[in-house]
Amino acid sequence: MALWECVGIQPPTPFSIRLTSRKELNIPNAQFFPISPRYSTLWDCSHPLSSLPRCSCSRFELIAWDDPLPKSILKKWKDFSQDLSQLEQIQIPRWIGSSPDCKREIHGFFDASARVYDAVVYMRTYVDGVYSSRIIAPKSRVAPLKTTTIPRLELQGAVLLAELAHHVQQQFDIPPTDVYLWTNTSICLHWINCHPRKCKIYIANRVSKIQALTQPSQWNHVISELNPADCGSRGLSPSDLKSAKLWWHGPAWLLTDYEKKPSKSTIEDQDVIQREELKPVLALLPQNQRAVLTHIPYCEEQYILD
Repeated sequence: MALWECVGIQPPTPFSIRLTSRKELNIPNAQFFPISPRYSTLWDCSHPLSSLPRCSCSRFELIAWDDPLPKSILKKWKDFSQDLSQLEQIQIPRWIGSSPDCKREIHGFFDASARVYDAVVYMRTYVDGVYSSRIIAPKSRVAPLKTTTIPRLELQGAVLLAELAHHVQQQFDIPPTDVYLWTNTSICLHWINCHPRKCKIYIANRVSKIQALTQPSQWNHVISELNPADCGSRGLSPSDLKSAKLWWHGPAWLLTDYEKKPSKSTIEDQDVIQREELKPVLALLPQNQRAVLTHIPYCEEQYILD
């Protein structure tokens, strides 16, 4: 493939020996990564930033902004920067295989971990009897400083995917029936398919936003091993990124004429569902006030007193 048909990734310039917290955050933010997972995907559990302590008022509790980093963290940065040279070998095709007369589908995935949640969208095309799938829009967010549960972070990832998929759908003018959204968490699937008023405020607000941008019928279940967003939540090293076919093209079944989508899974952690949903209301009212029951949402049991 000719060079003009691809987009490359330029690794960051080497940093000075006196590396501070301010410079450390500036390095990833100063780089441009076209349709790539950026640093949030490249960061794995051993990334230098994960070694910096957090606190409620600042991301750095023991290290000032302009103080040199400790030797232990500086060594991790040196090892990490040497691995970044592998990014020069990555070539991203400019053409995604889409044309007005071909069959096009959008497939989106999301995932979350304790440090980051992310979403990624692929364009699946069918031209001359051949299916192809290419990444077109990844996005990631750092998890909030305030400790929260993984199911709630996964719901944040679902909101991120809903916004990203809705934007891509509008840009390519693709009908909703050709938009498929995937997740490996059955808890989020349950929330997306239920009425927001049945959940607590945190869950209800995000479910309402998801349902405003997408349809519950668009959401499906996929096993964790075939979820490309897992690459973003867990992290990939630069050396592994080039050969990560799951990240660049999505699961292998996107390249085949699959007849049946992976079925929805059953909810295993019922305790999480019960904690995040409102408890049912038991109403005991006189018969002459029976009309009041119509204003009580999710009243599963009703008894009319004679």
